[in-house]
Amino acid sequence: MKREQLFETLEPPPFGLERLRARMAERRRRVSPLVLIGVVASALVVLLAWPKPPNVDLVALARASAAAPMVGVTSGDDVTALDETGVLRLASQNPDVSLYRVASLKQEPRD
Repeated sequence: MKREQLFETLEPPPFGLERLRARMAERRRRVSPLVLIGVVASALVVLLAWPKPPNVDLVALARASAAAPMVGVTSGDDVTALDETGVLRLASQNPDVSLYRVASLKQEPRD
């Protein structure tokens, strides 16, 4: 079957586009300045009242973890804390190679 046989071509109603434009023009209204002020004030209240995440000591958590011996973290390891990130230098057989284990609580958006 041909496409013309499957789908019937319908004509728009008379003056349909003009009526649509007239209705759309009626609906256009300006937003009240009071509404905009209320939205901005609400956003500020939410931003200021939002709880801040607590500081987490990743070094202490890594050393106190029950899994610490399994991943090679012991109490004598040189673990460095940077903001919300913990860095542990791992031993390497090659002196020209440096390996680090990094753990972070902060998630950066990926591009």
